[in-house]
Amino acid sequence: MIREPRGRFAVVEESVLHDRMVNRRFGSLVVISVAGRGRQGWRYRCACDCGGTTVATGKHLGEGGTMSCGCRKRRSHMLGRAKWQAMVSVGDVFGRLTVMELVERPAGKTTCRYYRCRCSCGAATVVRSALLTNGQTKSCGCLRKMRHLWIKREAA
Repeated sequence: MIREPRGRFAVVEESVLHDRMVNRRFGSLVVISVAGRGRQGWRYRCACDCGGTTVATGKHLGEGGTMSCGCRKRRSHMLGRAKWQAMVSVGDVFGRLTVMELVERPAGKTTCRYYRCRCSCGAATVVRSALLTNGQTKSCGCLRKMRHLWIKREAA
């Protein structure tokens, strides 16, 4: 088949377009062959770096919608929140908090690690690892108290 010309672009045979796609890399995928035409356009058989294979549309490959055979999603799901957990170790400082030790998870909490931290004001608190790494928790609560007192002082 021949594509319709658009503007000043020349007419290009589809076989030439497919040849350009073969052996191209998209994320972890390498296009092996043409798998046929589907409702959403041409489909390509791809080999993943993990050894798996998948079929994806040219549109999804080109736009970055399909980057692997599904192994990346499975791997990140299996790791869960490990990327946040791996970033915390004893002695690290997050804001005014210094990580002292890993503590047992509170009852009913199963997805994240919890750390006992010592605040620069001297108080101890238990904080979830994700809250430390994303910057949401910076103190034991003393910063909030100090800010409240400062606002009161400014208003008076």
